[in-house]
Amino acid sequence: MGKVLACVLALGDLGLLALLLLPGRHDVLRDAGIVTGFILVAALAQLVALASAVAHVLRYGTGWRWVVALLALLWLPAFPVLAFSASGLFGHGGRRQVRVK
Repeated sequence: MGKVLACVLALGDLGLLALLLLPGRHDVLRDAGIVTGFILVAALAQLVALASAVAHVLRYGTGWRWVVALLALLWLPAFPVLAFSASGLFGHGGRRQVRVK
């Protein structure tokens, strides 16, 4: 049951990432809400997967590599958000910035 719930949460998280990356008009509050939702759903999916792996280890005594792998990938939910944030540092392609005096 834990694997199915983690999979559903991860698929929902990918849906939020798709909403964030859609072209078109973006509002700062809309983007902030989607980024926050993305982080929360990703963290919840990671927590469910980790709890399921630990429960399996405690029940059967094998499968420690999954727990170690999940702990090693705790940084992963933040990667798309960092990439999205870093895109603002590099400007918008070849556009020139015009200063108004």
